[in-house]
Amino acid sequence: MTAKMHFFAKGLSVQKIPSEYSPCYNSKTPNDALRTRFSGGRDAQTITVIYGGETEPFGAFDVRSADVTEVDSGRKARRAQGVVIRTPEHVYTVCAAYEERTRPYVCNGITATGIISVFCDGERIFTKW
Repeated sequence: MTAKMHFFAKGLSVQKIPSEYSPCYNSKTPNDALRTRFSGGRDAQTITVIYGGETEPFGAFDVRSADVTEVDSGRKARRAQGVVIRTPEHVYTVCAAYEERTRPYVCNGITATGIISVFCDGERIFTKW
């Protein structure tokens, strides 16, 4: 399988390294992994979006950060980040919390739960608790 990779960041270095994964209990299989390096402030992080569809051609989409707020107080949520990806066909919202959350939070006008939530045109398509 071949993957096309596009990196949109200044000062980011990417290196392909050998790795292993376990496709089933108690076994190891050789694999490739990516090691990335970048510099940033205290809460700097990278978000990887894996594009596996063929229905939309990959392009330089509009990608922007989005504020994440607490649903009950409207204050900025600590240790959480939102990303909005606009394609010609859809708007994807990725909401990521960097700690376990017990309350919902709002990102791009959408109420999210869990550690990672992904929405397509406002409809939830993935959540990881």
